[in-house]
Amino acid sequence: MIRVFARTCGPGPCELSPEESHYLVRVRRARTGAAVEVLDGRGAIFSARVVAARPDRAILEIEGPIDRPAPPWDLDLLVAIPEVAATVEVVQHATALGVRTLRFVETARSHARLPSPARLERVVRSCLRQCGRPTMPTIESVSSLDEAVSRSPLPGFVGVPGARPASPWSGEAATLAVGPEGGWTDEEVARLCAAGFVPVGLGPWILRTPLAVAAGAAAVAAVRGAGPAA
Repeated sequence: MIRVFARTCGPGPCELSPEESHYLVRVRRARTGAAVEVLDGRGAIFSARVVAARPDRAILEIEGPIDRPAPPWDLDLLVAIPEVAATVEVVQHATALGVRTLRFVETARSHARLPSPARLERVVRSCLRQCGRPTMPTIESVSSLDEAVSRSPLPGFVGVPGARPASPWSGEAATLAVGPEGGWTDEEVARLCAAGFVPVGLGPWILRTPLAVAAGAAAVAAVRGAGPAA
């Protein structure tokens, strides 16, 4: 299925931006009459047909909304800044997993910079086109560990090699903290635990940050709703 973005759309004609028109016509080679899905980036998705396939000004006819179920719970990610290529992978995984908020933080062993906001938005859009999720994650600017923790919902889980697997919990929201590939320092783990985070293990080895994000989110989701947090 071809998917494009339009900030405002409803029943009737919808004109795409030059960027989205180019993607629709030049990249995906859509022609008049083609069926497409339209994402507004805020949680809505619509079925549509191409009525004018111009690479600089494509026009769609919106047919109606599509009811696509949202994730049954909200997950925030707190991630120590990895190197640039790994950051892009983290954003891809977070988007596909339906993460609500992604907070990048500076830690003792993290890298110093993030890709530009424009590049990260392009990564998010590309992933949403592929997976069909209607909502963009909120990506927050780099903050200190303490600031990020204060803005993150509990229960919180922090990935620590060798720790026990996640315990059952229930609730509407949770936070997963993923450290740098060099690992959290003991002092950082202590600060997270003091704030209410529970150490969880993903095996005995240090994982690359993107893999830890995907594995950690799956591990937390697997025990969600099985009982009270321990």
